[in-house]
Amino acid sequence: MAQASLAVRSRSTPAPLKSRDPVEGAAAMAATAKHRHKSSCGETDGCCEPPYSPRERPAGSGYYKNAKGPLAAKGTFLNRKLKDRELQAFVIGLTLLSTACLLLSMRSQLKVSPLRLATGECQPVTRERLDGMVYICTGKGCDYSFLCHSINLLRFESNYQGSIYVVSDRQDFISESACDNNRPSYTVVVAPDTPTMMHMKNFKRQLFDLIPGNATSLIYIDADILPVGCLHDFLEHESPKDIGMFLDSWCKGCNKFLGGFVYMRSTDATRECLRDWIEESSSDDFKRYKKDQDAMDSILRKGSVCTTAIHTMSSAYIETFDDNMILPLFGVIRGKTPTFQHFSHGIRELPVWPRIKGNIEAQIEHVYNNASEDDINVQGQRR
Repeated sequence: MAQASLAVRSRSTPAPLKSRDPVEGAAAMAATAKHRHKSSCGETDGCCEPPYSPRERPAGSGYYKNAKGPLAAKGTFLNRKLKDRELQAFVIGLTLLSTACLLLSMRSQLKVSPLRLATGECQPVTRERLDGMVYICTGKGCDYSFLCHSINLLRFESNYQGSIYVVSDRQDFISESACDNNRPSYTVVVAPDTPTMMHMKNFKRQLFDLIPGNATSLIYIDADILPVGCLHDFLEHESPKDIGMFLDSWCKGCNKFLGGFVYMRSTDATRECLRDWIEESSSDDFKRYKKDQDAMDSILRKGSVCTTAIHTMSSAYIETFDDNMILPLFGVIRGKTPTFQHFSHGIRELPVWPRIKGNIEAQIEHVYNNASEDDINVQGQRR
């Protein structure tokens, strides 16, 4: 038994390790570690990368503050791009602010100088070119002061030397005491009695019967339309065969044509169109329509001869001074030089209108005072 136990212990006790050189031991340990690494990753090249140290960060992580080499270059590019975007946003904002300030300044200037008067001297227009310009002023609703402004501008700014007619029932016009004792020289046509405004509006569709002298070409113009440019230039480019009208302003509820300016020639088509317009506007004893433009829209939809008789004149020759002053502002920006400016009902209802009207009168006074004695004498000879 003693011998058997001794034999078991001899087999279980490992033999003492043989002493190795320290360098060889370190190499063996490195080889063992390399073997373990290959066995865990496989033999494929590049399939397993050593882990990153705690200080290292992968490329593309966005931390370039202390980077060097390619990472530093990429960081500099992104920072520059970010600064460029900030600069672009600043420039765009500054441009928009400057534009807004400029537009507000121009809009304010429109209140100071509403009229865009012709810069040069206009060529004269005589009766041989146009038989007459006609205004209508009846009842208390007529703003005769504004009508006189329009007549003065027509004479002394647009240089119209033909006949000007005023269809009126007002004693100040009939006695020729209106408009500074008729300085611009107009001829009064006494208007028949009219019970309603719509009855009065029919006068402009009866002008060839009301105006003396067998006129063949007439222009009807509302008192709130002021001539500011050269009438000669307008007539050079606009010569309708029958009727010429401007389109109405672009707005919600606006009509097809502006009823306040009608250029008409005495033709069969013109007279038939005017008859259709009279009949429609007179419907239901003049109670169906509140505006004669509505009656015009109605007969156009019905296929009246007016659809072919009316020539649409270029809007380049007229500008509406609307209540928001957007159209004249765009006109100034575009360098538009209208022959006529229409001061609409909308702007005349605003609290700012007295100021605008006062500035209009100041501009007209300048034109009025600068009229030469020869111009005044010519108009005096026409009375």
